[in-house]
Amino acid sequence: MNRIVWKLFFTYIIVVIICVVIVGVYVGTSLRSYFIQRIAHRLTLNARLVEDILRDEFQSEDISRLRSSVKRLAGETETRITVIRPDGAVLADSEKDADLMDNHWNRPEVQVALKGKIGQSIRYSGTLKEKMMYLALPLKEADSVIGVVRLALPLTEVQAKIA
Repeated sequence: MNRIVWKLFFTYIIVVIICVVIVGVYVGTSLRSYFIQRIAHRLTLNARLVEDILRDEFQSEDISRLRSSVKRLAGETETRITVIRPDGAVLADSEKDADLMDNHWNRPEVQVALKGKIGQSIRYSGTLKEKMMYLALPLKEADSVIGVVRLALPLTEVQAKIA
């Protein structure tokens, strides 16, 4: 009798542990998805505001004024902002010297924005050495894309909230 009780006890313990692990994985995945959606929403709202503010400066071709505005807006929105020409050349960046940056034409979010849509990706930034969420909006004049405004946030915020 005592032996049967112990077998049942260990079986129940194993079942409980398995259930706790499954629930933990589910909750962790759901939280990560929720926080990523919140960051994407925040980036979209900020990107629309930044795009509206920078459009005139982009068209004026006053690069020093554009770069100054990008740094100011990045501080106000607490994001990294990059302004990119249709050929991928970086005109302004809030974190690095744009003249020293690689061409961004091949970045997935930039490719989507160059087609006139909102581009989004999560990937490792070689420049900042951390995983980032990127959101790119097309800068349009009439119906043609004349550039891209890209905002980025590190995913450390998501990882900190889940941990």
